[in-house]
Amino acid sequence: MKLVEENLKKRNFVGKNKNYLNKNNFSLSCYLSEVNRQSLRQLLIAFLRERVLENYYQAGNLIFKLPRLNASIYVSQVKLNSLFRFTEFEKVYLIDRKKNNMELITDPIHLLEIVKTELDTIFDLEQWEKVTREVNNHIQNTILITRQKDKLRTELFPFYSESHKNYFSELSEKNKNLLDYSFKFEQLSFNGHPYHPFAKTKVGFSTDDILRYTTEFRPKVFILLAAVHKKSMCMETLHSKFEFTEWFSEYYPNAWNSWVNELEKKNLNREDYIPFPVHPWQAANIVRNLFADHITSNDIILFDNVGIGASPTSSFRTLAPIENWYAPYIKLPIGIYASGVFRALSVNSIKNTPKITHIMKNILLKEPHISERLAILPEVCGLYLNAVDDVKARHFTVIFRENVINYLSNDEIAVVVSALFEKSLENNSSLFIDLIKLAGCFDYEGALNYFSQYVDLVLGSYLDLYLIYGIALEGHQQNTLAIFQNGNIKRFIARDFDGIEIFADSLNSHDLTLTDRLSPPFVTDNKITVRNQLLHTVYQLHLGELVLLLSAHFQYEEKNFWTIIRNKTEERFDILKKRVDLVRWEEEYHAILKADWPVKALFRMRLEKQYVREGIFSYISNPLAI
Repeated sequence: MKLVEENLKKRNFVGKNKNYLNKNNFSLSCYLSEVNRQSLRQLLIAFLRERVLENYYQAGNLIFKLPRLNASIYVSQVKLNSLFRFTEFEKVYLIDRKKNNMELITDPIHLLEIVKTELDTIFDLEQWEKVTREVNNHIQNTILITRQKDKLRTELFPFYSESHKNYFSELSEKNKNLLDYSFKFEQLSFNGHPYHPFAKTKVGFSTDDILRYTTEFRPKVFILLAAVHKKSMCMETLHSKFEFTEWFSEYYPNAWNSWVNELEKKNLNREDYIPFPVHPWQAANIVRNLFADHITSNDIILFDNVGIGASPTSSFRTLAPIENWYAPYIKLPIGIYASGVFRALSVNSIKNTPKITHIMKNILLKEPHISERLAILPEVCGLYLNAVDDVKARHFTVIFRENVINYLSNDEIAVVVSALFEKSLENNSSLFIDLIKLAGCFDYEGALNYFSQYVDLVLGSYLDLYLIYGIALEGHQQNTLAIFQNGNIKRFIARDFDGIEIFADSLNSHDLTLTDRLSPPFVTDNKITVRNQLLHTVYQLHLGELVLLLSAHFQYEEKNFWTIIRNKTEERFDILKKRVDLVRWEEEYHAILKADWPVKALFRMRLEKQYVREGIFSYISNPLAI
């Protein structure tokens, strides 16, 4: 225990969080060991997949070469899965040939120090220190989150200790409010990105901020409602004749009435102003200082006592109103580094996402075979300040997105795909396995059939959109909602168009009656960027992770599940052959089914200060190639 506390003191974790730890009886040793091991795995996978270090695999052990140090990092008893992944390992050692000794490595920060020494002539040391601090922040936050996960699972699955029922069988009982449960799944996604070394990093938040604002702690957040003078504001909407104040007052009536009352107290005409949601952290830490001139001139009025009660979805800066289940979600900028990315909300996003919504709605009307598999959550409206440079303006923006509840029937439930990987409390199987069983599939053959239907829905929508229209939605686990009915997969809903990639030539070949063209970076002439998005988010982070889950649960080789994905991919190519330019069809067929696949180099992107939208990639063996 003493060693554990010393380890945390080195990271200034105990000092900063002592009151919280004492108050909550926090068990340091239990969670630190688990989180350290988790973080070691993420870093080692990054070194492997992103080719940070030269390596080889021998007799079930993974060895990374450190030639400058005359040493190596030895990872024992590793089973390498497809896409250069592994879920388990025994131990990690530093084998130092100079000193002729072997040192056990249990601390991820110590591992980074070793690798930094090896690569100090290759990477910028100042940036390496910044990356180390981000990994350290990830570890600290994950310790808090892991404890919360155990607590919350006990609350969500209390009946397991009584009857050992399938979790979803509880939801199938009559009179259950499935709409309520759909939102609960948003806050059940604790694991985050499976390979991101900074998955839980939130540089800029204090420990109190983590507890007060992040999804895993299911906080109630009071979104402040500012008043912005109409002459200082721009609006982008999905509909040309959009009456914002009428729309806003309908969905957020209590906040609207309070807002009007406060304006009247100040003898200001409500007709001159627009209600503008602001995250409370953003208001206190950025808006009051950065927009002081606007506040002084009454172009922005911040009310501390007027707002909208909300709670975060799986994205901590996209919040769902509590008072009205059907009201649109509110996406806001929060000026911190989360998962290695600065989480402002650009003016360019505000301008383009309603246009993208318009494009997608038109496509789904024209393509019933896609719309029966996939729906979207429209980005209805976005607000930003005018006459302010984009770098500054991105700190005071908002996007309103339609609520998924409006797209469900009474017997359907929406489960964000990231929640499918969470473990049940008693039987320790994933929620995806529970769903498969609820649908009546209890054995390997049944699971194959279930997965085949699942893959058909995914590829018949996401791949078809890409091949026909050159659109690659960001179809990873957090932005994809799976819709189930009694355990059976029915369709998917895509959300958040900020990461969409569109190949200009393909989109422009279709008449979509656009009044305004999309602007970069959402539309590009680089087809590789768009394809990388499809392969990274849909094939790897969505389907590829389900392959790993199913293979482990049923104890069958991954290739059996990858075969289903390959067959469905070939099927979609065959069906669409007459709708795609032949040269492009052949090029895409080769890139998706035969060539090596790109892997997004999330660690190197931070290390090399290249966290650009299109990303940087390394390449690995294609699991679909025969």
